[in-house]
Amino acid sequence: MKYPPDWVVTPGTAKLADAYDNFDYPYVYVSRDTVSGTVSLSLSVSASISYYKSHNKAKLISTSKVRLAGWGGKLLTFDGVDDGLKVRIQVIILAKGSVGYYIWMFTERTTAAQDKALFKRMYTSWRPR
Repeated sequence: MKYPPDWVVTPGTAKLADAYDNFDYPYVYVSRDTVSGTVSLSLSVSASISYYKSHNKAKLISTSKVRLAGWGGKLLTFDGVDDGLKVRIQVIILAKGSVGYYIWMFTERTTAAQDKALFKRMYTSWRPR
């Protein structure tokens, strides 16, 4: 996935997401999960909404369909709180067969508009591994 040249990327492991780090907000993570059956996009979306509501006091402000590199999914946008700071959280959930990907960005709400454009440039360059 493409990212700004001054960011540091830390490849993930089986238990940790890939981290695209600006050393502050915004930051982006990418994780991959597999299941024994078929990934349910609707259940994954519901679980993510519940997670961000409980962990970040988040309110879902929009949801839209996305298609990246032939993968279908949803883009969820929340307003929430991270370590006491008001943030905008964008989460992309992609599913195909038994594999799911999560791509998410946390950004300060004060820079949400410009960071939304940055996130779009990043996630549209994403390819599955």
